[in-house]
Amino acid sequence: EFFKDRLFVWSSYGLLAAVFCQLITLVLLWQNLPPLVPIFYSRPWGTEQLADKKNLILLPFLLLFLGLFNIFLVGSQFSKEKLLSRVFLSINILLTLLLTITVFKILFLIVL
Repeated sequence: EFFKDRLFVWSSYGLLAAVFCQLITLVLLWQNLPPLVPIFYSRPWGTEQLADKKNLILLPFLLLFLGLFNIFLVGSQFSKEKLLSRVFLSINILLTLLLTITVFKILFLIVL
C-alpha cells in the first residue's frame, strides 16, 4: 500500500532518472572537461574552488546513496507515519533537484 503512494513513486523514479541523467551527461562531456573544475563554491573565489574532474563522479553517487538511504528509511521505519514519510520523501525530491541542478550548473558553466 505504501509503495504505491504517488509521492514514493515520484521520489524513487525521480532519483534514479536524475542519477542516470547525471552519469550519462558526465560520460558524454568527460573529454571536454578541463582537469580542474569548480566544485567548492563555498570557498573563496579562485583556485580554492577547484578540484580534480574525477570528483564530479562523486556527486551522482552521493545523491544515489543519500536518496536510497532516505527511501529505505521511509519504507522501513516511517511507513506507518504518513506525515513523517511525506516529509522525508519531499526532502528526497528536493535533494534530488538541488544536486542535479548543481551538477548541470557545473558542467554547463565549463563546457558552454
